[in-house]
Amino acid sequence: MTGNEVSTLNLNRKSVPPYRAAILRYKGPPEAVGAAFAKLRSWVRDKDVVSDEAMSGYFFGRAGESQELLRVEVRAPLAVGADIESDTEEIEIVEVPACEVAYSVHRGPMADVADVVDTVLGWLDLTGVPHPHNDYIQVYVHTARETEDHWVIEVQVPVYPKAKKGTGLSGGNLAG
Repeated sequence: MTGNEVSTLNLNRKSVPPYRAAILRYKGPPEAVGAAFAKLRSWVRDKDVVSDEAMSGYFFGRAGESQELLRVEVRAPLAVGADIESDTEEIEIVEVPACEVAYSVHRGPMADVADVVDTVLGWLDLTGVPHPHNDYIQVYVHTARETEDHWVIEVQVPVYPKAKKGTGLSGGNLAG
């Protein structure tokens, strides 16, 4: 995105409650990360612990960086009350802690998500809002298989609780 488009990006802040999730840690070429999501999705379905919540990926490293190996923690929220343990070394059951996030919703193809990630991280850097360096979360709200043009992906960046004054991060819309 160009600097002129930043003002049209709707940036917000919210609290994400804690949840229990099955996770699969992936490290490999970016083009193969979809197989990790498919594997975890299949495992959760086979165990009949599917939640209504969307799957997500916690990405370690900025979206636009040239990476031979991508590091992602693929997360599948578990159904409330699901009493399950992992039966494989690849998948762990964890408690994901609550956190505050700055976020923006992307509608469209996956190829355009990197621009949204770069814009959110850039805005946080510009305004001095403390956050993990270049880490971000993609929550796959709607990923219909027929076309990526209708995908809905929420890009989240965890932010530390004590934001600097004057950053617009006191809650609500960040773009002001």
